[in-house]
Amino acid sequence: MDGERGAKKMDIFTTGYYKRNRIFMITVGIWPESSKFSKNFARTLVLIISFSMLLPQVLLGLQSISYITARTEKFHSKTLRNVSPIMVSLGMFQIEMEINRMREDWLILRETPAFGIIHRYALRGALGTTLYMVFVFSASTLIFFLLPLEPIILDIVIPLNESRSKIYAFDSDYSIYGISTDDHYYFTLIHSLAIGLILADAIVSIDTFVLIAVEHCCGLFEAVGYLLQEMHEEHSPWCQNQIIRKAIFVHKRAISLAEHIESSFTMMFGFVVLINMILISITALQAMLEINELAKMARFLVFTVGQITHLLFLSIPGQELYDHSSRVFRTIYDSHWFEMSTQHQKIVHIMLMRSMKPSLMTAGKFYHMNVENFKNILQASMSYFTVFLSAR
Repeated sequence: MDGERGAKKMDIFTTGYYKRNRIFMITVGIWPESSKFSKNFARTLVLIISFSMLLPQVLLGLQSISYITARTEKFHSKTLRNVSPIMVSLGMFQIEMEINRMREDWLILRETPAFGIIHRYALRGALGTTLYMVFVFSASTLIFFLLPLEPIILDIVIPLNESRSKIYAFDSDYSIYGISTDDHYYFTLIHSLAIGLILADAIVSIDTFVLIAVEHCCGLFEAVGYLLQEMHEEHSPWCQNQIIRKAIFVHKRAISLAEHIESSFTMMFGFVVLINMILISITALQAMLEINELAKMARFLVFTVGQITHLLFLSIPGQELYDHSSRVFRTIYDSHWFEMSTQHQKIVHIMLMRSMKPSLMTAGKFYHMNVENFKNILQASMSYFTVFLSAR
């Protein structure tokens, strides 16, 4: 009973560092501990609002074959973002396991000197969540609401003999709902903003969960080294034995969590990397084609920057996981292992052998998520951009 009360008291997903991550995941129906009704209601609401924009887009597309060929890339860039929440919802059980593992680690390390390290990495995850949340929601508001208002603002500030043409966040035909797009411009604008914020919510909820899970895993790897550094301060064989047992246990949990994160998200990452690589090229091309219309060009440039930032945000945790798991080898090697007993030296040797294989995050098992490969993806996208530009 005391253990259960302690777990509830320090539940970092309810009252701690990760409270916002839980709220984001609840709003899009992917928090595994929500009731069945709550999850189904959130997912249904997201799908209804998303399809409420998809139907007017399809109607406009059916009216003009040239629209389909000219705007296919724009259609994809706005709708394929819904795939990630669906893929994540299919792996709900795995996400729940990761959440429970993180909670268990906090309880296990609570009475150890390494507890401060877990706090520090949890704080890093919370700060990363805040920065990413501000960026994504600001970019969505700019793309889907503020930039389309540019002609209206200019008509007030610098009026012409006639009103400037209105800009729509989405090219769509609302006549399917019996609504005239021109007569109800502000309604369509608010509708577009709602779509943009829902997409932003879905992206933030998934990406930041991956971030906090990886940061927690990095904290475990760091804790292994911290625990082993205490070995040379202890001369009691019993204390040394307790320390090394704790270090081995934490090291195993770190490796296990890293492998679990990899298996849970690798397919989703594969999809995101492939789509982003293509869309970065296409939206950059669209920005060049709209060079004479500043508001449209700015919208596509912001969208391009958003895609690049999204890919970078997924690459940085992969780089951190690789660096921290690789660093364990050096930390173990520097832990005065030669002063340990023969039995402990054998155990440390096993840990050294395992640490020679760093943990990785991959996209579809074919692409390592790290900063170096992020640069390669950008170079490939620029190559596609050059090809598309020359073809046009």
